Amino acid sequence: MKSRLNWLAFATTLVLVGCAAHTALAPLDPTHPASPDAPEAPMPEPAMVLHQSAQSESPPSPHQGHVRIGGAMNPSTGHSEYTCPMHGDVRQPGPGRCPKCGMTLVPADDGEGEDQR
Repeated sequence: MKSRLNWLAFATTLVLVGCAAHTALAPLDPTHPASPDAPEAPMPEPAMVLHQSAQSESPPSPHQGHVRIGGAMNPSTGHSEYTCPMHGDVRQPGPGRCPKCGMTLVPADDGEGEDQR
């Protein structure tokens, strides 16, 4: 019990000494950034990333440079014909579905791009 009282007295003394101690802060140099008397830092130049000039050109098209391969023929030529991939005898002048199996019709290839063996 006596040792417990000694530890309690020691801890109380440490707390009181720690709370009573007053440390003076060293004065800051007026040029130190944390000093209230320090001059303001210069503002950085604004970025020109979002700046639009009056003479800027229109942005390029998102599809510029893309090559069109395949696909439906131009309907204005009147040459587009669609067929079923499973039933070659089903042909239609426009897109749609096969009446036999319900598959989506694809543009008919009239043998222009096939390999000749």
